[in-house]
Parts: sequence; structure tokens; C-alpha cells
Amino acid sequence: YAGYSMTDFQFNLIIALDSVSFLPGCWDKRFVKTLARKIRLDGDFDLSDKQSEWLLRTGYKYRGQLSAKLQIPKPPKTNDTVTIQDYQKMLDWNSGKALKA
Repeated sequence: YAGYSMTDFQFNLIIALDSVSFLPGCWDKRFVKTLARKIRLDGDFDLSDKQSEWLLRTGYKYRGQLSAKLQIPKPPKTNDTVTIQDYQKMLDWNSGKALKA
């Protein structure tokens, strides 16, 4: 399990996605509700690489129901060599945030 600490953006995205209207029984709904439940029970927790990737993809998919303040970027294509962590570091760098090691 190669997890890393959740960013503020990811935390806020999970909270925002928890109020989205999903189709009944869809995978996206179960994924988001599971992450939101973990936040309510554990607070901050580590996300795996795949969870981080799918969170960004789910946020982009439902961006029309989310606040424009989140500014959800288009996720990289899966065959790109840039990892989700590198993509997040690039977004943080572009927004003026200090890079984490």
C-alpha cells in the first residue's frame, strides 16, 4: 500500500462530492460515500494512488454540481507518464504553494 497524506484540495473535494446527486447504485456514489464516511470517522487519512486518481476523475465528472471555487483540473490521461502525485505537485506549484517532500 503506497499511500500518502490527503491534501486540502482532496479533503474539500470529498466533502463537496458527498452532496452530489448520483444515479442509484452507481460505483461513483459508493466510492464517494465510503471516503466521506472515513473522513467523518477518522478525520484525515491516507489515500492510495488509485483512490487519489479516481477522486480527481470523479470530481471532474461531477464538476457541474460542485462549487466553482474548487477549480477542478482535467485529470491526466491514464497512459500519460505523469503520476497523479506529480500532477498534484504541479498544480500546487502553479498556485504558489510550497512543495512537500
